[in-house]
Order: sequence, then C-alpha cells, then structure tokens
Amino acid sequence: MAAKLTRLDSIPLLTRYYDAFNRNENQAMLDCMSGDVAHDINQGSRQTGKAAFAEFLAHMDRCYSERLTDIVLMASEDGTRASAEFVVGGRLGPKKQHAGRHKDAGQTGPVVVMVP
Repeated sequence: MAAKLTRLDSIPLLTRYYDAFNRNENQAMLDCMSGDVAHDINQGSRQTGKAAFAEFLAHMDRCYSERLTDIVLMASEDGTRASAEFVVGGRLGPKKQHAGRHKDAGQTGPVVVMVP
C-alpha cells in the first residue's frame, strides 16, 4: 500500500514525475511511484505494479516523442487526490505503428490533457 501523503508532499512528487517525463528519464518517473501503482491506459485496460508501468514506458518510448508544457498540478488538502493538466506537444503520432492507435504517424500539434 502507498504511503499517505499530504498536499505538501503530493505537489513536489508530481513535479518530480512530470520533470522526469520531460527529460525522458523513465527510472526517475518510476522512483516517484509506489510498488502497487495502478495505471489506466488510454483506450486500454488497467495495469498494476511498477514492472508493468516500466514496460508501458519502454513501449511508449519506441512509439512517441512528446513533451509536456503548461503543466498545472492540483491536490486535495489531505493529499488523497491529485491531478495534472497539461498540453502535449512534439511528435504525437507514433515513431513506429502502434496497433489500433494513432494511424496518423508524424502528427504534430498541441493536445490538452487532464489526468485525474
């Protein structure tokens, strides 16, 4: 089970995670997570655990080149809920074809995303 965080813990944790995302440092992203992390994949199922998320990150590295900007972080006062809103830029289409998704390889442009 994940350690209990307060809002004062959650915002810096999210900041470290998204900074690592923009540096393309998967291990630093994983270091921000508990072992029982649950990841609900867009257009997919739920995966649980750091190993599954590490595999997901490796796959995404092969398929996409993205950078997040205009990041807004939010957390409840008691730290039980946190979210991020950001704009995704870069090469949004796959570097190589990703079965069933983003058939417009090489697509560029901003996309606004809200992550609960």
